[in-house]
Amino acid sequence: MRSGKRKMSPRMSLAVAAAATLLLGVGGYRNFNGYCWDQGRYLSDDDLIREAIRANATDMGLGGSTAEIDRFMVDHPGCCEVDRVTSMASGPLERLVGFFGVIVKVTYDVRPGFASSTGQKKYSNYVRMNACGLRADMFGEFID
Repeated sequence: MRSGKRKMSPRMSLAVAAAATLLLGVGGYRNFNGYCWDQGRYLSDDDLIREAIRANATDMGLGGSTAEIDRFMVDHPGCCEVDRVTSMASGPLERLVGFFGVIVKVTYDVRPGFASSTGQKKYSNYVRMNACGLRADMFGEFID
C-alpha cells in the first residue's frame, strides 16, 4: 500500500540544493562586501562620507544640508577616510549574515572656543555605520 507521499528524485534534490546554494552564495557575497539591500546598491565612499559629515555637522559648524556638505568635501579633500575592512566595525561572520559595518574618519578644524584644554585645534571623529550609511555610534579625539 502506498502512503501517498512522493519521493523527490535525486536530480530534483540536486537542483533544489544547487539553487539554494546559489541564492545563499550571492546574498552572502553581497552582505560580506557591504551591499545596501534597502537602496539596492553599494554605497560609494562619497555617500558614506556625506553621512558621516552629516552626523558631525553641528559640531563642525555646518547646517547639514547636502550643498554645505558637498562644499566642505570640495574645500577639504583630505578630510575623510573610509575603512571597509576593519574588524572594529564588524567581523567576518557578522558581515556574512548581513551586519556589515564601516568606519568613516572625519577630521576637521574645531570651531573657535571649542579647542581642547591642551590647545589642540583639530578633531578626528570616527563614525561607525552600516552598509546603508545609518550611524551606529561615534567616538573621537583631539589631534594636532
